[in-house]
This record gives sequence, C-alpha cells and structure tokens, in this order.
Amino acid sequence: MKALSLHPYYAVMIAAGEKTIEYRSWRTDYRGPLVICSSRFNDGPQFPRGYALCAVDLRDITGGNRKYEWHLADVTLIDPFPVKGRLHLFDVPDEKLSRLCWNDTWEPFDFDAAYEYWISQGLCSDPDEMEN
Repeated sequence: MKALSLHPYYAVMIAAGEKTIEYRSWRTDYRGPLVICSSRFNDGPQFPRGYALCAVDLRDITGGNRKYEWHLADVTLIDPFPVKGRLHLFDVPDEKLSRLCWNDTWEPFDFDAAYEYWISQGLCSDPDEMEN
C-alpha cells in the first residue's frame, strides 16, 4: 500500500480525525488508500516516532503552484509497526496492515483507546505524567 511520512504531530492529528487536509508542495495522480506514518522527527515524547499509525483515503488534491491540499477521509487506526519514512509516496507491505480492534473483534479502537495503546506499547509517553 502507498504510504506518506509526516511529522509525528501531524500524523497523530490525522489519526485522531482532526486533520483532514495535508499541505504539500507537490501532487500525485494517486488516489485511494494511504498509510500515514510518523517520521523520526522529534515533536516531543508524547508523539510516536517512526511508526505507521493509520490508513486514510486520499480523495482528491486541489490547488497549484506548489500549494497543494491533499483531501483525506475515512481514518482507520492500525496496529502500529515501525517504518523508515521516505520523501514522497512509498510502499509498505500490505501484510503488515492490521486494523486496531478490541480483543480480536472487528470493533475498532477509537482514537483515545489507540493513544492509550500507543503509550502502553512504549511508542510515546503519557503527557499527563510528563507534567508531574
């Protein structure tokens, strides 16, 4: 599946469903499923770095002159796996993609549960505990 690396903060915002437009200076003819990965960039310990976090549907790209809006929809949280990010679109193996579900059911995690899971797996730190 095609994948895109972003700064961890933005990858988490997309996974949470709070960011539905990603701005890029380039466009692609590709439309369809896209895995969102957090880069290794250090946006802080409360964000997972270097992991595939979710899949979205790249619906459209609008704009021009190096100011492109990538329109994203239908977030599906996935069981995170390590990814070495790259520039532009790249491929991740389909067999690594597994929907993040409760107790091996098809009931998907909501974002809050996924974030707690990321903390429990050591992918990031609990921001509430960092303040103490």
